Amino acid sequence: MKELSGLFVVCTPIGHREDLSLRALQTLACVDAILCEDTRETLKLLKYYHIEKPCFSYHEHNEQRISNVILDKLKSGMRLALVSDRGTPGICDAGPFLISLCHQNDVPVHFLPGPCAGVMGLVLAGFGPGPFFFQGFLPRRKGSAIKLLDTLKALKGSLIFFESPYRVQKILEILQEALGDRPACVLRELTKKFEQSQRGLLSELRQQVTKPMGEYVIVVHGALRSNLKEDSDEEEEIPSRGEFESSYQKKLQKL
Repeated sequence: MKELSGLFVVCTPIGHREDLSLRALQTLACVDAILCEDTRETLKLLKYYHIEKPCFSYHEHNEQRISNVILDKLKSGMRLALVSDRGTPGICDAGPFLISLCHQNDVPVHFLPGPCAGVMGLVLAGFGPGPFFFQGFLPRRKGSAIKLLDTLKALKGSLIFFESPYRVQKILEILQEALGDRPACVLRELTKKFEQSQRGLLSELRQQVTKPMGEYVIVVHGALRSNLKEDSDEEEEIPSRGEFESSYQKKLQKL
């Protein structure tokens, strides 16, 4: 680590603090400073491990404005770590813009793997090996969410969503309306004391999730034959990945 320079993308625990890897711990202790989604959350983790490092806010609201300043620091030889509040940076938060900027300017980027709530949810759902699609948070407006889900409903792979406790019941309703009554798994408080996972049809899960609390991962089974519109004589053709991605990008632009 001491011989390396550049940007270190570090995965942090999604709940249980002791899930921080030894390599991640060593890296956070050796870098010159840490770029954080929320400095308050990162400082709690650092305090737990008795690490004292300068922490600076880096999030979706300031990344465009300060990334060039950060790039200059990296070019000068500073070693900086990038973390999110929980889990893997750059999936549902700031990071890709800075990482791309580093690649364009030949600044080394190092990734330290670790916890990822979406992958953990996928494994615990137990829907079998195969393709999956990670969406994260759906648009807040119902109409926009349904339009987006229309682009996903023919996929055979599992669909992964994130949601807050304040909207999880509404999202389950929207998922059932847009995708049909499919098997799904709702997980909350992953790796924490009150971790819970519930499996069933979306209609059943809407009845089971009565007292929402904690952050949620929702994994929905891929398209079932009964979910797909069928021609009277032949089964509807499932789009190829390339066709799907092209259609998905076009529809996203209209949201």
